[in-house]
Amino acid sequence: MVMARAALPTLGELRAFDRIAFLEWIPDLAIAIAGSFLGTVAIMRVCTDPSHERPRHTLQVIARIPEEVPIQPLYGVSIYRHPENASGMLTITLYLLYLDGQLIAYELSPP
Repeated sequence: MVMARAALPTLGELRAFDRIAFLEWIPDLAIAIAGSFLGTVAIMRVCTDPSHERPRHTLQVIARIPEEVPIQPLYGVSIYRHPENASGMLTITLYLLYLDGQLIAYELSPP
């Protein structure tokens, strides 16, 4: 699976590492987060096709973040599950840390 749509010239030496380097499973949302050293992250849902004798499972990419390929390599991925509030709404924060120290946070919640 190729994570990045395009590699910037400054990251040319990392092109060989364009593969899944970070992987997080969020069972509450039934999604997987896969990140590449090149800086992009794919949010994927596990899909099952029960019409076959043995159910087939596939990963469907539902989002790629960030939209632009970052200049710096991805250094880490972290997930924080917030305690449920009075309304019972589940919220999860996805943190992306880049080599230059930039930290980007995304709020994830059920559709």
